[in-house]
Amino acid sequence: MSQLSAQAVAAVEESFSKRCGQKVQNQQSQYEELRARRKAQEAYNSCLKRSCAERRAAVSLLKRRCAVARLGRAAQAHLRQ
Repeated sequence: MSQLSAQAVAAVEESFSKRCGQKVQNQQSQYEELRARRKAQEAYNSCLKRSCAERRAAVSLLKRRCAVARLGRAAQAHLRQ
């Protein structure tokens, strides 16, 4: 009987060990997947920030060019008087 119970205990321990190993493996793969997602999200956000900054710079440049053109027209009108 004691040999049978020792075998049962060993079988339970082996089963428990396998389940724990699988659980750890699953947690590790979930962690890696979350890390990859976060890294991709950060890259996307960085790209959005960059393109937004580029658009703001382009708008600022256009505003400056328009202001210079207005000043030029005003100066020409003043000289014609």
